[in-house]
Parts: sequence; structure tokens; C-alpha cells
Amino acid sequence: MQCTYYLNQTTCAYGFIIKAKSRPGKNIKSNATRHLHCISMLNVDFDDFFHQITREDVFQILRKSPFTLNKDTANILSKVCTYQGRLPMGAPTSPVLSNLFCIDLDIDLESWSIDRDIIYTRFVDDLSFSSKQASLSTLHYEEISNIAKRYDLFFDPDKTKYYSSDDIKIVTGLIVDDKLGIPKDYYYETDQDIERLSRLMEVHYITGKIYPTPVLNLFKKEVMGKINFIGQILGREHSVYNHYLEKYEEAINPDETLSARWLRFSNYVKF
Repeated sequence: MQCTYYLNQTTCAYGFIIKAKSRPGKNIKSNATRHLHCISMLNVDFDDFFHQITREDVFQILRKSPFTLNKDTANILSKVCTYQGRLPMGAPTSPVLSNLFCIDLDIDLESWSIDRDIIYTRFVDDLSFSSKQASLSTLHYEEISNIAKRYDLFFDPDKTKYYSSDDIKIVTGLIVDDKLGIPKDYYYETDQDIERLSRLMEVHYITGKIYPTPVLNLFKKEVMGKINFIGQILGREHSVYNHYLEKYEEAINPDETLSARWLRFSNYVKF
């Protein structure tokens, strides 16, 4: 299914799309890059996105082009790919089926946006609209909401966000200004995780590896994943990325003198 969607993808979709050597990859970074230098923005989010797509929707996807399966095959596969009549969270087939379901929606929203000199992108259930000229308003929201309702899709009003020219604009967790940036909260959380990792490594070292290695290794991978994200957004040569790499290396390589201070457990109580 991923290969089929890749060949039929819309230009505005950026989430859960396989990468091919012949085209630039689509991801959070390339999605946010589309909205650089905008003066206003509107972000909306579908309410319980996967569960809004029904077994009947999946059946219709499989019946029409490019699959054109017969009724019996489409019926069986639509049941396999859904749970209690809906797309389930966590299933490997749900992301691509949601993208396939949204092809016509993306075409309609992109056409609407082009007519108004607005840039539109969708990263799974996160939709972003930005303009370098006009301010986006509740009228725009009502219009795109009405388009989504044609497909029985509804937005979560609590996750709707308007940005004016003076606001720091965020798209899928990234700051879009003159260049891409990462919010301070992300750095703060990464600092906190590295500090926790450092303390866990110290306890692991001075108590004779009391913590199960698989658990510790998993946490190390999670921390490294956050650092790699910084490198993906800012670049592997960026000083901030290399700063966090150094902090990580320091955290996983405790001071050799720790064994002489093993009784000072008060240093490791607060995680």
C-alpha cells in the first residue's frame, strides 16, 4: 500500500510517506519548511483522526482505482485493517490508509488554498495553513471545516491555533520564522533526560550494574533519538547538535572515581 500511495501522493501530504532516491524525502522538517517567512498561520487538528475513518471508507478505497479489488476481497481486507469498524491506532496499515482516504480532501483543500494565496500542508492529522499576505481568520476556519465535513472529518476545536505576524509560529513542533528552529521546551526536556541518564549511569556503575541493561539501553536510545532530531533539524555540523552529543557522551561515561564515593547515595535519590 505504501508504494501505491507513494505513486499517488498529493503534494501537500508529508506524514508517513516512504522515501525514494528519485525524490526528496517528506518529513516534519520539509513540512515545516513550506511555511517559512509567513506572516499569519492557522493550525488545525482532526479529532480522533484514525477513528473517524470507517471500515466502509476502507472498503471504498480498495474498490476504486488504483486497487480496484473485487467486492469479496475488498470486504475481507477492510475487516482485517479495521477494529470495531474503525481504523485502529498503532496498526501498521492505518497511516497509509488514512493518507489514501485523504487524497481527495487534500486536493480540495489545496485548490481552496491556491485560490487564496495560502500554503497548505498536512502531516497525518495536523493541518497547517499559512499566508505571506493576508491574516487567517475564523472565516477561513469555517471554510476549511466545511470542506472536511464533506468527507465526514471533523476538527478538534481545542487544538485550533491562530498565529498573527507578532507570534512565534509553530508547525508540527518546529518554529517557522526566517529559518527553522526548535522550541526551548524541547531543549529543556532533552537537558532533563540527559541529567537523568547521567544519574542512572552513575548508580549503574557504583552499585555493580543493579539496573537491568535492556531498560537502561532503551533509555539511552530515547535520549539519543532526541539528540538526532536536533541534528536532523539544525544539521549535523551545528554547534548545538554537537554540544548535546558531548553531553550525552559525558552522561554515559561516568567518572572512574565514582567507586570511591559509592556511599553518597543522596546524589542519586531525586530522578
